[in-house]
Amino acid sequence: MNYLDKFKLNSKVTLITGRAGGIGKEICKALLDAKSKVVLADIDEKKSNLIIRNLQRHSNKIEFFKLDATSHIHY
Repeated sequence: MNYLDKFKLNSKVTLITGRAGGIGKEICKALLDAKSKVVLADIDEKKSNLIIRNLQRHSNKIEFFKLDATSHIHY
């Protein structure tokens, strides 16, 4: 039994921030395997889009949004 068989994330959205590196890619893969919709948010648009294109071959349930988590907005 695969460890992912123990939980399924159908109908769930997972937000991954600041993970456009190798670990982030593997986390995204695992979440897609668990049937979650994944949103990858990172400041590095080029790296993130490479990950998205690669993972979209397996699932179309992944998207990218450019985000600088160190920045904040004053209202």
